[in-house]
Amino acid sequence: MNTKKILASAFALLIYCGTLSTPQIKEVSNLVVSAEDNIYTGSCGENATWSLNETTGTLTISGTGDISFNNDIIFSPWYDYIIDMDNFKNLAIEIKSIIIENGITSICAEAFFGCENVTEVSIPNSVTFIGKHAFNGCSSLKEITIPNSEAILDNNAFYKCTSLEKITLPSNLQTISTNLFAYCESLKTIEIPNSVTIIEDWAFSDCTSLENIELPNNLITNLL
Repeated sequence: MNTKKILASAFALLIYCGTLSTPQIKEVSNLVVSAEDNIYTGSCGENATWSLNETTGTLTISGTGDISFNNDIIFSPWYDYIIDMDNFKNLAIEIKSIIIENGITSICAEAFFGCENVTEVSIPNSVTFIGKHAFNGCSSLKEITIPNSEAILDNNAFYKCTSLEKITLPSNLQTISTNLFAYCESLKTIEIPNSVTIIEDWAFSDCTSLENIELPNNLITNLL
């Protein structure tokens, strides 16, 4: 075999090996899946993206602005990977932790609804609004901190977070909204900022372990 043929064969072998080592990427509409890393990514807002690592169970929200979904879907784009909607049962992917990166300003309604295996949630100071049912059914979540002092928490935001033991509320929070902590059965004590003037209906409904709660001085409505 002459030198040219040897070089050509070697070059072809390099190309073949390179093809084998390249991760396979499959794109389906707004979703990209890396077969090598088992990472699912997509859009969850005008300037926000999500990434779900199947191996670690970590869901990361990046970008700026609001977390929001298209009008043609009922739940979050990652919901399809944790729940079989046809049979209402859990699928293989378990979201164990949620990381919301700095720059995200609001969490829309039902954003993390039904993420029952989540034990850790990281919320940045940039988040100023948490929508209705945002963490509804996150039944393994034990602790959460909302660092932005002006953040607003909408109705049912932590409904049925049955393992929730500790929550650090925004220091300038004005309203404990309806059903905010309903069925948080493990919540034993909570510090309500003195800025709170309204506690709406059923805010602490069925918090059966609640032992201590200090009401603020300027409270206008006290409906527990």
